[in-house]
Amino acid sequence: MQLDAVTTQIGELQLVSVPSALAPVAGLLAPATEPLAAVLAATPLAPVSEVVAITAVLYGASIPASFIGRNVLSLVLTPVVKGVQSSPGTLPSERYERGRRLGGGNFGDVYEDANGDVVIKTANNKPRADEFAQAELFMNQKLKLCGQSGSMARFEGHFRDERGLSLVWKSEGSLTLDRALQAGDWPFNVEPSLLGRTSADQTVDARAAVIRRASKQLFSNLAGIHSWGVVHRDVKGANLILAESEKRFKLLDFGAACDLASGENYDPTVQVFDPKYGPPEADPRSGGSGLVRGAGGKFDVFSAGLVVIQMCFKAYATDAAAEQVKKSLRAVGYDIKAWRAAAEQRKENAVGFEILDKFGGMELLEGCLREDPNKRISAAAAARSRFCN
Repeated sequence: MQLDAVTTQIGELQLVSVPSALAPVAGLLAPATEPLAAVLAATPLAPVSEVVAITAVLYGASIPASFIGRNVLSLVLTPVVKGVQSSPGTLPSERYERGRRLGGGNFGDVYEDANGDVVIKTANNKPRADEFAQAELFMNQKLKLCGQSGSMARFEGHFRDERGLSLVWKSEGSLTLDRALQAGDWPFNVEPSLLGRTSADQTVDARAAVIRRASKQLFSNLAGIHSWGVVHRDVKGANLILAESEKRFKLLDFGAACDLASGENYDPTVQVFDPKYGPPEADPRSGGSGLVRGAGGKFDVFSAGLVVIQMCFKAYATDAAAEQVKKSLRAVGYDIKAWRAAAEQRKENAVGFEILDKFGGMELLEGCLREDPNKRISAAAAARSRFCN
C-alpha cells in the first residue's frame, strides 16, 4: 500500500503515514484516543509501521464494527499487541514493590503492591509459566485496546525485573464471587455493592434481584470479550472479582484464554482450564478434545451456566458440587428438565427453582447447558435474556 505523508496527532504520539484511503477520517481523531495512544507511545515500535497507522486511524475514528469487522480489526491489532508483548515493559519496575502475597493462579504468584493500590502477578517456576504469562499479557493488552476494561480487571501494564515478567492491575476489590458464594449470607452480602441498597426483608424477590444482576454482569462481560475473538476458557466464581467502585463483577485470570482472531494461546492438545467447570467438548472422560473454534465463546457460556446454578442454589456453591452438577447433566444427556426432576428431590433447592421459574431462568440454563456447543446460546443472547433483565 502506498502511504501519503499525512500527519495525525494522537495525544503525544505523532503518526506519520496514514493510508490515503483513510486520510479523510483523520480529522475525527480529536480528542486524543486512549488507551491506544498511551500504549503505542510506550511501545518500542519504530519506525511506525503501516499496520500501526491503520490501527490508530480506525480505532481513533471509531469506525463502526459493521464497516471494518471486529475480526479484521483484531488481526490489525495483533502486531501492535505483539510489540507490547515483546517489549521490556510498559511500566517502570522500580515503581513497584511486592508486598503481601494474595494467592496464585495457573502460572503466577499474586501480590498486593506495598502501597496497596495495584495487584502484581509474577510468573512462577511452574512448567510453561512464562508462556501462559505472555498469553495473559496479550489478552489483557488487546482487550484494553478494544475498550473492554469494564469487562475485566483494570489492566495497568507490565514490567520485567530479576524475577521475570510481571503484570499489573489496578486494585479494585478483594472479594471474588466464589468467596461471596461461600459466605452464609449470600447473596445479601453483595447486595449493597451491586444494587446500592440493603433489603429490609430477605425475600425471594430480593434474593433474585442480586443473582440476576450478577448474572447479567457475567454474561455481559463474556459478550464483550467474545466480540473481539477472545475466549476466557476458565470461567468460574474464583475468576470474577467484585469491583466496588463500578458495582460489578469483572473477569480476571486470562492465563487460559485464547484469541481466535490471531490463534494466540490456542493449542487443542493443551487444556489449562479448571476441568470442574469445563464444557462437555473439553472433558477427556467423554472423549472431548477441547475448544471448538467454530463455536467460539460458547465454551464459556456452558461454564457461566454452571455459575448461575451456583448462585441460585446454596447446595451447589462449591467446586466439588459444580462437578457433581456436571456429572448429573451428563447422566441425563444434558436434558435440563430431567436434571431438574432429580434436583427437586432436595428440599433446600426449592427457593432456587422458585427464582428460576419466576424470572425465566430455566430457559436461560437450557440455552447455556446444551451438550453441542453450536446449539448453545451466545453470551450476548444470555445477557439479553429475561432472567438477566
